[in-house]
Amino acid sequence: MIKINKMKSLTLKKIFWIIILAHCSFTLSAQDSKTILVTLGSNSCTTAATKPYISLIDKITNNVLINCDVSSAIGNTLSGVMVEYNPVDNYIYLISVKNGTKIWKFDVGLASSTFTCPTLTSTPTYSYSYQPNLFAINNYGEVYSIGNYSSTAATATLSKFNFSTGAVISSQTIQFPTTNKPSNISTGDMTFVSNGKVYGVFGTNPSKLYELTNVGGTGNAGATFLTNITDPIYGLAYIDEKLQLSGYSGSSCYTYTYNLLTNTLGSKSSFPNGYKPVDHTSIYTSVGATKRILKKETINNSTADITYELHLQNTGNANLSNVQITDNLAAVYGAANITNLTVTAVSNPSNLSLNPTFNGNTDINLLMPNQGLTNAIPNNLITLNLSMRINNLDTTKNYGNQATVAGYVGTSTNNITVSDLSNDGPPSAMFPLATNNITNFNFNGYCFKKPVSSTTTIPTRHGITALGRAGADNGNWPMVRQSAWTVLEAKTKGFVVNRVANPATDITSPVEGMMVFDTTAQCLKIYNGTGWSCYSKPACLN
Repeated sequence: MIKINKMKSLTLKKIFWIIILAHCSFTLSAQDSKTILVTLGSNSCTTAATKPYISLIDKITNNVLINCDVSSAIGNTLSGVMVEYNPVDNYIYLISVKNGTKIWKFDVGLASSTFTCPTLTSTPTYSYSYQPNLFAINNYGEVYSIGNYSSTAATATLSKFNFSTGAVISSQTIQFPTTNKPSNISTGDMTFVSNGKVYGVFGTNPSKLYELTNVGGTGNAGATFLTNITDPIYGLAYIDEKLQLSGYSGSSCYTYTYNLLTNTLGSKSSFPNGYKPVDHTSIYTSVGATKRILKKETINNSTADITYELHLQNTGNANLSNVQITDNLAAVYGAANITNLTVTAVSNPSNLSLNPTFNGNTDINLLMPNQGLTNAIPNNLITLNLSMRINNLDTTKNYGNQATVAGYVGTSTNNITVSDLSNDGPPSAMFPLATNNITNFNFNGYCFKKPVSSTTTIPTRHGITALGRAGADNGNWPMVRQSAWTVLEAKTKGFVVNRVANPATDITSPVEGMMVFDTTAQCLKIYNGTGWSCYSKPACLN
């Protein structure tokens, strides 16, 4: 049987995939991975039955979570039909391209947190004459199709079009390798994966897998050949750094996996539950967090002011409910040692409400209850600053801290809960998702000068200023600056020392007292006559 197929749209992050089970709840740790494989096909591989179902399959257990009869919409056929998920509106779409294009919204309840099979009729949500060969909806709701294949030139047309009207917005030519071109593009499938790359499998005898390049860019798109699959492939989905490729031939229904990290094709296995796969897509949920020290200021030999920068993002393709961020500061510093604690939202596109009673001790929730977080669309990064003064710090201790973020898809009794421990670093440190380094704070309570008191002052007698002031009658500058040989002062200028990648080897004749900035070690270095010393500990403030 010949099937006309389409692209899929997917994303990534400490990847946690959706489970939907009746009357039960699951929590995934920071490095677990789960997915729902959404399959359009028949419930039987070995019989002649062609009644179509959309099935949601738990990829860990291969349990069928929801099994929905869609014959009321498309009839008893598996030809010319597809399934796709749109992460912008959280709907599954059932598509028929047998006579023009007919599209049904298939709402299993991802947006409303209820999981049921919808009632479909023969009247589609959208209908038009434009008939694409293959479909794709990316994470921004943009829809792509591919068609007009020329076997002679090994080219096809890739078009972005309006999903509700069928109007073509833009087109580009895609060039396949002439020595490894597909036999056709009317059988196969395509998918966008989490890092934005696009993969497609086309043709039969054999089916050929490609990475598609420059999709949606300026100029032509390309196709890099990856491997042959002997059996016909009709469904392609992204599953946790792998591609799942499925199909059927006669009474044999099978699946393969292609590892994107090692670029290797796995062995053939039977498709789960004896089902016949015609098309694939997938739904996943994940959340990520990073935390880093934005500012630290030494107050004295046992006290410092610290500002943590905390980033939160829904990195999956489904909305999250009941999102919460927890941070137990008292477990790190001791409750009595934390004062002047404030939390501010620097970036808050989801309009999350901060918890005014958060104290990092008896109340460790940074957010108010029942907060929602939209899925991975542009500008959904949440940034919070946590500022505090820490007393009784020990210079011999390392203070390690992590925040935890969690949320779920579903209801309080029927959901999948995902969570993540913050990784040390900026927002980009959310990836790869299985990385959860603790944010460390090492307190260096050192003073490199004598403390200034009523009886001990060490005024600076020399300075260079760009602010037009000097002397006792003009702010007492530079004498007001204590404990220095000289002072440089400016509001718009900086002092730059020579920058050297490796002073120990690059400077062949160092002199005692020589100072450079080591661009590799990222610190100021001074030569002491026998070696270079790195100066990175701050002096105490007055």
